[in-house]
Amino acid sequence: PKPWPSVRGPGSISVPLSMNSLLFLRRLVEQRQFEVLQEALTSLAPQAPAEHVLVALAYAHLGNTQAARHELTVLDASTLDLDGCVDLAAVYLLLGDTDCAQTLLTAARADAPEHSLLLARLAACHLQRHELEAARHLYEHSLTLQPRILVFEQLLHLYLQDADLARAEHTLAEAEAFWNCEQGGWPEPQAAWHTQHLQGLRLDLWLANDDYAAVEAWLDEQQAVQDEDKWCNLLMGYAQRLLERGRHAQAEE
Repeated sequence: PKPWPSVRGPGSISVPLSMNSLLFLRRLVEQRQFEVLQEALTSLAPQAPAEHVLVALAYAHLGNTQAARHELTVLDASTLDLDGCVDLAAVYLLLGDTDCAQTLLTAARADAPEHSLLLARLAACHLQRHELEAARHLYEHSLTLQPRILVFEQLLHLYLQDADLARAEHTLAEAEAFWNCEQGGWPEPQAAWHTQHLQGLRLDLWLANDDYAAVEAWLDEQQAVQDEDKWCNLLMGYAQRLLERGRHAQAEE
């Protein structure tokens, strides 16, 4: 991560975070650096509503739902700005309160119909309700406004689930091009995870097209450029997918 911005007043008195600091913290959310986010915010004794929401979001992602709900008890949601409401909806989603999340986002959308993260989180509400068509349209709209790797991945899963292979191929190519430019600004563990996820989606697409020759050729290419651990992970992922398709002899080989 970039150096932590100064957010202390004279005498180490905690002061509300600046807008630039909030942007930085939300970048930590996007990159799933929740331990860093939690440590940073709890050390600052959060005061502003947006800060409490981000603390709750960190707790919820880290599985501490009790602490997340406690943060919400000290929050006056009516004082949140648009971005704070979108973050609060993410907390509700993680806590399983899909109705609260969807109600909040739907109301906010009336004033900000082109807010890309709002649309993505509203799509997640529909996804949790298994309303896949609505989720797909919202993810597509979100991507046209601002590309995000998680949105690409969710949309690709939906296309593959629908066997919409032409759209999956086009979207995967866009995701790979975006990620080639984006991943340099990410911490190594999170960047590696998304890279492996995209590679898995690439395998899924080839297998959906029964293009085993393309997989074999790609794995040979990757063996020449990947270190042994990463290449073995790819190979194991391929073997698992073959097992799931009943191709046991190929998987064993």
